[in-house]
Amino acid sequence: MIDQEHSDGMLDAVVHSVHAFTRTGRAWLASDRKAVTALEYGIIASILGLVLVGIFNSFGKTLTTLFSHVASSI
Repeated sequence: MIDQEHSDGMLDAVVHSVHAFTRTGRAWLASDRKAVTALEYGIIASILGLVLVGIFNSFGKTLTTLFSHVASSI
């Protein structure tokens, strides 16, 4: 079992690592405009993908119903 002091030390190490990682990431993004542009395009593409999945899901149900009616009338 992990004692409280050891647990606090591990938590401090994780917090320090995350803070260092985010600080490095912010510095990298601030210094490299291509990275910022790529990140923006990635966000736009993911939002567009989510919208398209929602649209296709909605139309998919409608098309399934339409083709079922056509198939049953043949």
